[in-house]
Amino acid sequence: MLFPLVFISGTYVPIHSAPLNGIAGALPVKPFNDALLRAFTTNHAGLPWRDHGVLLLWGVAGAAVAVRRFRWDPRAQ
Repeated sequence: MLFPLVFISGTYVPIHSAPLNGIAGALPVKPFNDALLRAFTTNHAGLPWRDHGVLLLWGVAGAAVAVRRFRWDPRAQ
């Protein structure tokens, strides 16, 4: 599951498909890559707010799922 996510996000090779870039932009890997690369390759003083927003939404969603699904005791079957 991780390899397709990383592949369509353009981590290994750039992807030049507009629909695929749109999908990858909503997933967490591409915004993370873009924010990280921008910090090292440009002289922009501002933050990539869209990338940080997407990562924040995925973090909140992941935390909500974890809080809902986590149990200290195993569930009875």
